[in-house]
Amino acid sequence: MDEPEPMDFSWFYLIGSTKFNLSIKEVGRLTLRMFGRFYTHYKNDFDLELKLWKSNTTYADAHKQQQQDEEWF
Repeated sequence: MDEPEPMDFSWFYLIGSTKFNLSIKEVGRLTLRMFGRFYTHYKNDFDLELKLWKSNTTYADAHKQQQQDEEWF
């Protein structure tokens, strides 16, 4: 029977230290649930900033557009 391979946490340390700007020690103290929450927020923020950059839109313009869209309701 094959032995299960040990889990490689290097990806967690890489993302935690480069994207979240945490120390290795701080990343190691995160629970997987908290890491997942951080990563979800990071992905959402990245998507928003990329969308704004590609459309040449500022945060102020995006906020105005959001306010206009909400007025329809």
